[in-house]
Amino acid sequence: MERRFYKCTLLADIVINMSSATEGLNQSLNYIPGSNFLGIVARHYNELKQNGKAYDIFHSGKVRFGDAHIAIDNKRSHKKPLSWFQLKNKSEDERIYLHHMIKEETFEDLVKNGKQLKQLRDGYFITDNQEVVDQEINHTFSLKSAYDTESRRSKEHEMYGYDALVHSSEWIFHIDAEAEDLSLIEQYLLGERSIGRSKSSQYGQVYIEKLEDSIDPRYPQAPITDGTLLIYFDANASFLDENSQFTYQPSIKDLKLPEEARIDWSKSQIRPYNYSPYNAKRRNRDYDRICISKGSVLVITNLPADFSLTEYKNEVSGGLGLCKSEGLGEVLINPNFLYGDSEPYLLNFKSNIPQSTEPVYQQIVKKGKEDDFLFESIKKINEESENEYTVYDMSFKYVHDNFKGSFKQITASQWGQVRNIAIQAESKEKLMALLFEEKTGFLMHGKSEKQWKKVRDKLKDNLESIDDKLITPYLVNVSSLMIKEKQGEKND
Repeated sequence: MERRFYKCTLLADIVINMSSATEGLNQSLNYIPGSNFLGIVARHYNELKQNGKAYDIFHSGKVRFGDAHIAIDNKRSHKKPLSWFQLKNKSEDERIYLHHMIKEETFEDLVKNGKQLKQLRDGYFITDNQEVVDQEINHTFSLKSAYDTESRRSKEHEMYGYDALVHSSEWIFHIDAEAEDLSLIEQYLLGERSIGRSKSSQYGQVYIEKLEDSIDPRYPQAPITDGTLLIYFDANASFLDENSQFTYQPSIKDLKLPEEARIDWSKSQIRPYNYSPYNAKRRNRDYDRICISKGSVLVITNLPADFSLTEYKNEVSGGLGLCKSEGLGEVLINPNFLYGDSEPYLLNFKSNIPQSTEPVYQQIVKKGKEDDFLFESIKKINEESENEYTVYDMSFKYVHDNFKGSFKQITASQWGQVRNIAIQAESKEKLMALLFEEKTGFLMHGKSEKQWKKVRDKLKDNLESIDDKLITPYLVNVSSLMIKEKQGEKND
């Protein structure tokens, strides 16, 4: 079996949710699961089935799509082990304490000196010249609104947000398969592709290329000391118990170890993770998977005298547990970053990349000819929104100041007639003529003239002060509010 490495460059932000929840804040993963790359190839399942290759690639377990981790110095990084601890006040001591190697008296000394350790749960790293090179993964958050196709505007109370991995970042992953299968897979995998959620919108565009000169970044293996074996989970791992139920506690058999071996849970550090995989073909989610999260460390003791580290490493090179074709179960055995240098419980590695606290800004795209219509539409929408607010503000104030005074005797039917005239008028000039033209205007003759005689000049002066673009919606709104006030009087 051959292992090839690939680089995935994000051409746009991508959304890969950490959970299947549809309410509340849903954060994006800090890695790209191998199932996404398997899914890209699976879109061509029928073609591969006709070639007789579908079973080998998707069902036989011969092909494994690894998770993509952030590239640091053009190398695939690893999740920080959960057995790495640091002092809460790192300014005093930036060394990394290895939890599985710290003795009880060391903990007691730290407590006496007022020092407290905290677990490094987040972040990815590589080691270079005895330095831990780490990198925080940038996210961007976008607030969205559902769209009402009938009213052609945003739906009320339908806001949601997308937490996404930032575009232009580079990620590295591997695929394990036979050379013949890898060549076939690359036909469907390489090039511009889409992954994650909202692929038909602004998210999910990536470019995948093969790394010709990549070197397997697996870390040097340390020898077994004091009869202890360390298993580091480079990917999530899923196991079943004797009742075929998911479990957080794999058995010795699940780990492919001799029967007499034991897991030292007091020194091990694991973190559970539940998720529901999404099947794009069926457009539905599968049942929840319960996993041991990547970065977890198991400490194995009581190994037999004839235990061979080399043989065990080869045996688990294909992964542990279930769903290995999607990248689950990848492990490293006794990696050197779990062993101390100067002291058995300390790493003298020092981070040389500080954690970034600067905000992430979206890239600005240069304006093109096709954007003119969009910009003009946005300006118009913004102007209409501002005008709408102005109209509501002026009309409410006018009705509040005048209903119980000048216009109290005007009936609701009269205001209804004024509103109809305002709707029909094509311009301010036409509206003023329909209302105030001598002998022909609605307020200047007949029964209406008797009701409006004392107050029509006041209304006319008010309308003349209103901008031409706003007068129609303004008078419609004033008339409607006056009608509501008159109806309210009747109810009282």
